[in-house]
Amino acid sequence: MRLAPWIIKNTEEVLREIMRFAASADGTLSHFFRTHPKLGSRERGVISDAVFAVLRNKIFYADFAGARGGDTMRGLALLGLSDVVGADSLGGMTAEEASWLADIAKIDRSLLPAVMRSNMPQWVFDNLVKEYGEEQAMQLADALNRPAPLDLRVNSLKASTEEVVAELNAASVQSEPMRYAPLGLRVGKKTALQ
Repeated sequence: MRLAPWIIKNTEEVLREIMRFAASADGTLSHFFRTHPKLGSRERGVISDAVFAVLRNKIFYADFAGARGGDTMRGLALLGLSDVVGADSLGGMTAEEASWLADIAKIDRSLLPAVMRSNMPQWVFDNLVKEYGEEQAMQLADALNRPAPLDLRVNSLKASTEEVVAELNAASVQSEPMRYAPLGLRVGKKTALQ
């Protein structure tokens, strides 16, 4: 299903505000969604996922968005959105933008310099390598560059962990008990719980 062309524009608009770093990203997103009540839950989810994809991959994305020419923020929005829903799902792109995204998708990130793969500022990466070695620094970078998992806490006054897992499974939400938190559940893939 293709997204409406205005999704790119909305993502671009909220990214501009977030990149000012005047407030937290989630606070800025929340304010943006309150001032744009016509956005549905799917659109809000796509926009927020795209924003956090850009923030996680800022160094990598910024190099390519800046090099493409034109508006850098639009390039960042396109990269974030294509990371979340795929370039084929984006409506409102020019043929040049679609070609640019296809070229970026062909890049083998494993061939990039370590600091660029890490998505960390040079000074942070250098200090981590100095302290822990490149292999451990890259393991940390890989962990930090993944989307955060969704963890839930079971209200043990109302149900057992096993009962909640069974209820979630019945609703097609895969979850598993957490290793060190007896009342915790980790949801397998991103899902809308409302």
